[in-house]
Amino acid sequence: MGQSSSGVTSAGVERAGHPARRSARLGLALRGVLVSPVAGFGSLLEDSGRRTGRPGARTAAVFSALGGAALSLLWLKAAGMAGIRDVSPRQYEWTLLAATMLGGAVITVLAQALWSLAGPSVSRSLGSDARGSDLRLVWGVALFPLIPTLVALLPLDLVLVGPRVFATSALGESFATMWAAFSVAAQACAGAWSLYLFVRGTEAATRLDPLRAIAASAFGGVCLTAVAAILVFAAIAIGG
Repeated sequence: MGQSSSGVTSAGVERAGHPARRSARLGLALRGVLVSPVAGFGSLLEDSGRRTGRPGARTAAVFSALGGAALSLLWLKAAGMAGIRDVSPRQYEWTLLAATMLGGAVITVLAQALWSLAGPSVSRSLGSDARGSDLRLVWGVALFPLIPTLVALLPLDLVLVGPRVFATSALGESFATMWAAFSVAAQACAGAWSLYLFVRGTEAATRLDPLRAIAASAFGGVCLTAVAAILVFAAIAIGG
């Protein structure tokens, strides 16, 4: 009876430790990617290929959605400051922020799926082979640097500046203007870092040389642009 109880307890502890071990492995994998992208992605893809449950696919989709939401906020702020959009603070609605973030998440996840389907053919045309699951994982992990900017900057944007940071009218206050510029610059830097990781991750997944990996990565941009254009035109058509 004592042995049985001990066995059940040990099994329960072991099961409870699984999420912690997975989180630790994920943290180490992300650290490897950020420190040495090609080697880090190579190790991450090798580890993912050994697992049959493919938890990496779920993680990649979550990273992609959060990264897409962050990119959508960067678009709102940068386009507002550049005068591309025309939304005054009085016209601003919170639903716009939510819809933009949701739209960004949907666009990046769909583009990620398209990239995983079409990417292997692009890789073969450039003289190498790649698995769609690897390309999907690279896409998601490459967007990771954008996630901290979403978690940290969105609350600060709303607390320090308010909805005006997403509008197009002049902010007026010097502090608000400086903060908005800093916020856009921080997210732009994170976006540039994500782009670099995507190219290096594509290089690791396809085993192409750097120049051809850049060419393959460019098709990922085509996937993102195509999905965004289709959804925007569909929304315009539905809205009349």
